[in-house]
Amino acid sequence: MVKAHSLLYAIYICLIVSIICGALLYFSNLYNQLNLYYNLQEELYIQNQSLLNFALGNKMAVQEIEKDENSGIEGSYESKSYGLLSLVLTKSFVSNDTVSSVHFAGAYNHDKNAVYLTNFSKSLSYSGTVKLIGNNQLPSTFIETSYITSDLNKLTTEGKISISEKQLPEINPEFKKIFDVLKSEKTTLSNVEKIQDSIYYNSFFNTTKEIQVKPNLANIIFKGNFILRSPDSIRVKKHSA
Repeated sequence: MVKAHSLLYAIYICLIVSIICGALLYFSNLYNQLNLYYNLQEELYIQNQSLLNFALGNKMAVQEIEKDENSGIEGSYESKSYGLLSLVLTKSFVSNDTVSSVHFAGAYNHDKNAVYLTNFSKSLSYSGTVKLIGNNQLPSTFIETSYITSDLNKLTTEGKISISEKQLPEINPEFKKIFDVLKSEKTTLSNVEKIQDSIYYNSFFNTTKEIQVKPNLANIIFKGNFILRSPDSIRVKKHSA
């Protein structure tokens, strides 16, 4: 004959075993979902990098990207001017997951000039170890040595040295166009997002924020898409960036 308390113990044991089995199944399901998530993130990052290489190879001309039928990942990119450089903005997305990245891109400079110093100023001097790679147009073909420290001075030049004019050459006409297409939103510092106490952030996917700042920047850091203006020269102290 089975006692009543023995049956109760058996029920308790079955309940504990079922809880343990359920917990194991739950953690196994979580592990599989986490594994799928990280695999998807890795595929998104790889596709995003491929998208950047495609944009650079296509000279940043906008082109529609076909959807990857195997992974279902879609992508898009755009480029815009940012000062003397260009920005390449890439997005890779699937369902509710998106990986975005921003990259600076610059063209190869075919100008072989290294230094241009007007003939209106003093001749060029150097101290320490200096390399001048390219042609140099200076007030004098002789480059003087300045003994600022007791270290050995060494000058290496690769290119021609010729006498310069009294005025700087005309600015590249392409540079002037930068200011014509510059689009920004004027705002105050208080309206800018703060990610920490003294760190202000604006994504490159957002409109450029133009802020009027004081001549001395101290204990403040700007990250991202900003234009800082001041009625005078801007002095950035060592604890600012």
